[in-house]
Amino acid sequence: MSRGWFSRKQKPGSNPNSVPDGLWSKCPSCNETSFAKDVERNWYLCPKCDHHHKLRANARIALTIDEDSFEEFDANVTAVDPLGFPDYADKINRAREKTSMVDSLYTGFARISDQRVVISVADFSFMGGSMGSVVGEKIHRAVERAIEARVPVVMITANGGGARMQEGIYSLMQMAKTSAALARLKQAGLPYIVVLTDPTMAGIYASYAALGDVILAEPGALIGFAGRRVGNQDMGVKLPDDFQTSEFQQRCGMIDVITHRKEIRNVLGKVLRFFAEATFVPRHPNISRPSRPITAPQEFEKPIIELDNLIHELKQVSENPEVRASTPELGKEIQKVEKQRDAMIRQVFANLTPWNKVQMARHPDRPYTLDYIQMLFEEFVELKGDRTNADDPAIVGGVARFGERSVFVLGHQKGRNLKERQLRNFGSARPAGFRKALRIMKMAEQFNKPLFVFVDTPAAEANLLAEEEGISTAIAVCLREMSALTIPIIVAVVGEGGSGGALGIAVGDKIVMLEHAVYSVIPPEGCAAILWNDRTRAAEAAEALKLTAQHAIKFGIVDEILPEPLGGAHRDPEGMAESLRVMFTKNLVELEKMSKEELVNARYAKFCSMGRWVEPESDDDSEP
Repeated sequence: MSRGWFSRKQKPGSNPNSVPDGLWSKCPSCNETSFAKDVERNWYLCPKCDHHHKLRANARIALTIDEDSFEEFDANVTAVDPLGFPDYADKINRAREKTSMVDSLYTGFARISDQRVVISVADFSFMGGSMGSVVGEKIHRAVERAIEARVPVVMITANGGGARMQEGIYSLMQMAKTSAALARLKQAGLPYIVVLTDPTMAGIYASYAALGDVILAEPGALIGFAGRRVGNQDMGVKLPDDFQTSEFQQRCGMIDVITHRKEIRNVLGKVLRFFAEATFVPRHPNISRPSRPITAPQEFEKPIIELDNLIHELKQVSENPEVRASTPELGKEIQKVEKQRDAMIRQVFANLTPWNKVQMARHPDRPYTLDYIQMLFEEFVELKGDRTNADDPAIVGGVARFGERSVFVLGHQKGRNLKERQLRNFGSARPAGFRKALRIMKMAEQFNKPLFVFVDTPAAEANLLAEEEGISTAIAVCLREMSALTIPIIVAVVGEGGSGGALGIAVGDKIVMLEHAVYSVIPPEGCAAILWNDRTRAAEAAEALKLTAQHAIKFGIVDEILPEPLGGAHRDPEGMAESLRVMFTKNLVELEKMSKEELVNARYAKFCSMGRWVEPESDDDSEP
């Protein structure tokens, strides 16, 4: 379709972008005045405060899809007045005159980042974007066309009116109709991606707008079920300032990514390429391995750090040309000290106790899940929210490209500084974290993609709120469902493998542990406190628990120990990441040779073989 389709003449006074016709535009957010053309050229964003103005559907399509790729269908599906509702026919006619639209929704084929999709875009200016029979029918037909063409559906909402009251019960039934159509799309294994814009409310949000596999939203958009006035009057409580905004809904676990308007096309492109397994050329960067400063060394590392500092000082001095000229042996001296340091590292790390291993697994400089994601994967898009009531930052996950492959990634995340550690609860997942993990696991299965898991947690959250929100059930459901997933699952214990908090996302086909990681039924301090009422005996408990990687492989719990760089993963994160890359690649090739049934059966046999017991033969061999 020609570019001119997006530039249809607006009727006088019909511009619904919060940009008045004429020379000037006043922002409803900051009340500043700007040239209207400046606002339009700036993606309909306020040049002063970046407020996202409402967009006409034509403009929204033009900003989102590849140029000249829109092919509209079902353009002439037209509303009737099924109830003979007063003034409805006149309102429809006025809306058509005002907007040059037949109803509040465009549907058609398009391309985004060269990926073919069915796209549906709503327009608030047509009766508030409300959903009547036409909208329900067009969405239903759009989904059916997507199933027939085997392409994803991209839905962009702007529906403040919810169900169209003038069509009564017919309008209400469109919520079920559109949701049923999307159930068919899910059964067909096709992706459904939603972009929520201002506003998305009521029956729209309580049906097709909330069902996306991946849900994006523009910042500050009004999104919710009942409006603020209804909430204040009916709930009898003071509502937060950001009630029913994108940010509020993301905290409540309902939105994956809040995306600036200028980035929506890029993010959609990443997600669509992921699902399409589109041609992708990985960077394969040349990994540099500089010496990493250790910010918080363990006690047994301090002599090593002293030599590190000496080497650093000598190298700084050697950069002076005059010093190099007057001290020709300086280079050899540096090499000598480096050899001394490396020998010391080998000696120290050859004699680590189980408690030292715990300290290594907890090392604050150790790479965490997001560090490995950054080093190992490309085009990562984080998926947030459990789609129930929260997002838990202690669990991170999403879609990514691993080499030329699309994979799902999941893991614990601790945090680097006190503020981030508190935000992420020190890597201890709450019930919402396990529900989010389960959502990502099931998505991986739905779209038949491998799942890579990074384990690094002291334990699951254990307090009153966690109990009230069902921590035990959340872990149990993850264990049950993960055991039966029909996709390859590769688990890497990269730090602490603490109790059910670790195992809850670690039921894998291949399980590896880093050399200095630990895996235990309980943290040593907890064991010492429970058994001996003395947490200071944690080192003794660590010895008794046999929680090292070397013990785990001996017990048949893990399949492989991955050697760490000299001195630990924190001294060479890139080197550690490269070893993980090789491990993931090798195991994925092996697992993908197996059928789905073979994968599940082998995983079942793997975990059913774990444990030690005796069963004496009966002395009574007589027949009953």
